[in-house]
Amino acid sequence: MSNHYRYLICSLNSEAMAIDESTLEVETNFRFQMEWDKQVNSIWESLFTSEQENITKPTFPYIESDIIEFITAIKTKKKQRSLWQKLQKGLSFPSKQKLSSHRKIRLLQQLQEKNHPLFLMKAIPNSDVLIGAEDSFTFAQQEERPRHLVTLTRPFAIGRYPVTQSLWKQVMKNNPSEFKGENRPVEQVNWVECVLFCNTLSALEGLRPVYSTPVGIERLFMQTGESNPAITDTEVDQMALQIKQDLDANGYRLPTEAEWEYAAKGVSARNNVRQNTVRFRYSGSDELNQVAWFRDNSRAKTQPAGQKEANSFGLYDMSGNVWEWVWDWYQEDYYKDSPARNPSGPKTGTAKINRGGSWRNGKESLHCSFRFRNSPSLRYDDLGFRLARTITMDEL
Repeated sequence: MSNHYRYLICSLNSEAMAIDESTLEVETNFRFQMEWDKQVNSIWESLFTSEQENITKPTFPYIESDIIEFITAIKTKKKQRSLWQKLQKGLSFPSKQKLSSHRKIRLLQQLQEKNHPLFLMKAIPNSDVLIGAEDSFTFAQQEERPRHLVTLTRPFAIGRYPVTQSLWKQVMKNNPSEFKGENRPVEQVNWVECVLFCNTLSALEGLRPVYSTPVGIERLFMQTGESNPAITDTEVDQMALQIKQDLDANGYRLPTEAEWEYAAKGVSARNNVRQNTVRFRYSGSDELNQVAWFRDNSRAKTQPAGQKEANSFGLYDMSGNVWEWVWDWYQEDYYKDSPARNPSGPKTGTAKINRGGSWRNGKESLHCSFRFRNSPSLRYDDLGFRLARTITMDEL
């Protein structure tokens, strides 16, 4: 058995004791610690009676979420028993893929951190989705129309937060961001670098990469600065044309534009098609200041992810903070002929879609259906991305 499993259990136990001593009454302390020890010993025993090669992992974003949710519940003295059962079920390692050393170490690091984790993902069910601006949105641009119904047949997971600098550094070993901060969104990354990040993280975690990339793309890692790049913007744009995706692969990827808008609105067509209305103009509220960092409140820079209110799916910063790259090529009138099932944009183009608006934009750019675009080679201090991943029905 790998020592990382020992550290995981020890970390959980230590975290419980620390929280226990500082937040619960003395009488409750003893009872809670006995219950915690009993459950930890049970998991410890099951782990050590298994052969290491037979130990497999749960779907990581959800076990991570369960652990942190459980620890939060301890602090608030709520739902301890039901959340512990979720945690115990998660640690039974039901899937067929092994838990990599990289993941074990990162999970331990996240449990030890006092701020929010590097990344969590939210499972989003497959659904019929209304895409585009409502007719009543007189401020919307023509490229946001017509509003139309599409069917997303694949359930997917999407990051609760944009990719942070902390996570980017662990995977890519650099930090290109203008506004430094571990939990600030990474920015100054072009579209191709986001694709490379997704494939690299997938490989580290034993998942099947989504993207097939052209030979020589590793040269992007050899950049020596803007004044003397190892690869030109024109070359990056040409490489982007050669990248293909396999949405049936289980690795990390960029969301499609339709997936992004569905996640941002936080509501499926089955919930709003009869009313023919979108729940909120922005992601999570009609009051922009509640959910977004934008021109009026950002102090002219990015802010740590997750500080504003989440939308109904539990996603943060879908409006504001940084623009987010998605998979799709841009076409102004794409909505007129968009496929009814699983749209993923035109087959080719010169610009990739950006969604969500940023810290430097006004309210006119931050509603959920707003579309923007940039060349795949562009890097800017208000442009980042969010992870997605195709999941199975069993993972919902």
